[in-house]
Amino acid sequence: MLYEHVKPSKILITFTIIPIIIIIFSIYLTDFFSKNPTLPPMYSAFLPLFLLVISCIISFFGYTTAKDEEPEWGNEFVFKILQGLNLSYIIISTVILILIILLYFTNTF
Repeated sequence: MLYEHVKPSKILITFTIIPIIIIIFSIYLTDFFSKNPTLPPMYSAFLPLFLLVISCIISFFGYTTAKDEEPEWGNEFVFKILQGLNLSYIIISTVILILIILLYFTNTF
C-alpha cells in the first residue's frame, strides 16, 4: 500500500506562524495587561484589538488551508497538528480580545 507523502505548503506554515507573532506583539503593546500602560490608548487599547481580529482571520485561513491540503490517505498527523494550532490561536486571540475589552473599555477591573 502506497501512501501519499505531502508536506505542508509555505503559505500554510506562514499562516501558522504569523498569528502567534501578532498575539505576542499585542500582549507587548498592552504592557502585559497593565492597568496604566506607557503607550497612549490608541496603541495600547485599539491597536491590539485590531491586531487580534487580524490574528483570528489569519488563523481561520490557516485552519481551512490545512484542512484543504490534508491528504485523503497517508500521513495526516502534521496537518492535524497545524489545524489544532490554528484553532488554539483563534481561542487565545478571542480570550485576549475579551480581556482587553474588559480591562480598557469597561470599569470591571
